[in-house]
Amino acid sequence: MRSAFTWIGAAALAALVAGCATPSKHEAMLATPAGEVHKSRESVSVQVAGGKETSAAGTSQISDAAFAAALRESIQKSGLFAKVVEGSDSRYRLEAFIGQLSQPLFGFDMTVTMEVSYTLTEPSAQKKVWQQSVSSVHTATMGDAFAGVTRLRLANEGAARRNIEQAIEAMSKARVRVVSRLRPLRQAFAVSCGRQVRRIEKTHAQPKLQSVPTRSDGVRHASLARRPRLPSTT
Repeated sequence: MRSAFTWIGAAALAALVAGCATPSKHEAMLATPAGEVHKSRESVSVQVAGGKETSAAGTSQISDAAFAAALRESIQKSGLFAKVVEGSDSRYRLEAFIGQLSQPLFGFDMTVTMEVSYTLTEPSAQKKVWQQSVSSVHTATMGDAFAGVTRLRLANEGAARRNIEQAIEAMSKARVRVVSRLRPLRQAFAVSCGRQVRRIEKTHAQPKLQSVPTRSDGVRHASLARRPRLPSTT
């Protein structure tokens, strides 16, 4: 009897973990930020490093290409940047380094923790605009998938999706703060320009004509002064 239960338990465990590992899909990692996103008119390119390829005999992983595709499409969909381009022909460059992808070996509920370091730079000015490390967690349960390899892939994709979502929200807030710092300078410039325009208008203003005193009958004294007097006939 004990051997029968042992065989049933082994078969159940094999069913939970059976199957070949599949790589994480970028379509399942697309993020949709919950809040309003600051929309920029500029372009950005995306570079990703630190990911791993998936082998059939190993565990599900997140590749550089899959995470980069998910990051590009998520940024484009959110409107954070007006255009996401490939290569170096862009105003900004976003670099993402996958520093950690912590995965369980087995379990009914599989929780994956992901940490990505993001750096946004402006290559033409050779300056760093924004930098932050984002950590995210996602758990896939038996209700999501019965096979363990599938649950692990779902946990990977969920952690990546949450990570991209947090990164977009953080970049949006950082860019809004930059705009708010520039606003007082723009207002001061507008005030200065207004003063300069008023000064020029005063300088080139036409002189006012002085009024000529008139008599009670409405005839101007100046005009009478220019008229010659006629001799009296009496």
